[in-house]
Amino acid sequence: MYIGRFLVIGGDFCGYCVCSRSFPDRCVVQRGDRISIELRPDAEHTDNPYVAYNCVRREGDWVVIGNGDHVDLIAEEFVEGGDPNGALKSGLEEMGYERDEYNTPRIAGIVGEKSFIGIVKVEGIVVSEVKNPMLVATYGKNSPEIVDCRPNTAGEVIEFMYGNGFENAICAVGMKKGNPIEFCLDNR
Repeated sequence: MYIGRFLVIGGDFCGYCVCSRSFPDRCVVQRGDRISIELRPDAEHTDNPYVAYNCVRREGDWVVIGNGDHVDLIAEEFVEGGDPNGALKSGLEEMGYERDEYNTPRIAGIVGEKSFIGIVKVEGIVVSEVKNPMLVATYGKNSPEIVDCRPNTAGEVIEFMYGNGFENAICAVGMKKGNPIEFCLDNR
């Protein structure tokens, strides 16, 4: 099954996976407290604004994760004093779904003292507090749904994501809260 980009969010972990048919030459790169999706150095250049972006931003004990530039907007709104639920809703509403040929939804989550997951698509926005681990994707699974994921490490988050067998998985990042927060990156 092809589901595009997807997130898994729990109370103390999160993960993001890029499944791509159109741009399979992307990778995940960490630079300080930000993790980005970028074209591989040997990839052909594209002007598509949805190909490269920060997919993770850490702000203190909080992590914002998602499939586009709205990650930065959500993190900035949160840092400026917004509550995590409000920042997530506001960022998704302000950016809206991607204006590409597929009307690709934007997905995002925030993990901290509380965790939230959300999606904005043509039909509207859904943001849910995460009481049990949840998954949401741009295609096919585009409403947050409960999943059985109980990772002990960031690497186990990635194992869960790739273990679902979703088609065209090319890169992923996993995060597990601890002291310090642990990140794991995987480029297939």
